[in-house]
Amino acid sequence: MSRDRLLLTELSEWLHAQSRKQPGRFVFLTPVFDRYRKYYLPHGSDTNLSPSRNEVRNGLALAMPASDAKAAFIGDLEQFYCFLLRELFGSRYYRHFERQPLGLGALDEPRYKGTSKRSPLARHVGDKFDHAHFVLLLPEIELRGRSLVERFVELVETGRLQDLWRRLNPEGEIHASGVFHLPGTLDYACKTAKIQAVPADELLLWPTAVPRRPARG
Repeated sequence: MSRDRLLLTELSEWLHAQSRKQPGRFVFLTPVFDRYRKYYLPHGSDTNLSPSRNEVRNGLALAMPASDAKAAFIGDLEQFYCFLLRELFGSRYYRHFERQPLGLGALDEPRYKGTSKRSPLARHVGDKFDHAHFVLLLPEIELRGRSLVERFVELVETGRLQDLWRRLNPEGEIHASGVFHLPGTLDYACKTAKIQAVPADELLLWPTAVPRRPARG
């Protein structure tokens, strides 16, 4: 077995082990970034906000170096996780560290994304969308008479999960679905990380101890 396959197998087994310690439900998340998230306005603008299409087309915005764009994407994912924790546990979510959802995933290569009735991802010529994939383990626990899984499902069904993501990426999307085969789903989530020289450098974990940038808005 290659090093990459061994790493993913070990991570898959680790997630399985966590679910045996604390029963839970696996969810597959795909956050899609704003089409211009990796651009910035160099003069007198909030660098946390994506420039508009016209600003990019008129040459007013610059593309971030690849390392800066990756840092921006990871920062968005970390901040989104904090938003999610606040929705699930309340403002004192830090008190529930041992019960917080566990997430494992990676950034993926930019791809074309289709449109849907309520989607802002209308295709333009040449548009590709950076995105990530996560396998999230939601513990089967109750908080004030409701399970964590029920709270998460409500966030999805009411569109609140989408709203949380769009606080960071106004023209982005986030998709959630069930996981029926953990090893295969994890393999898909980490497919881009597997082709890197050091796969572990591309993998992302929730929760994380990395400092988070301030929320927008």
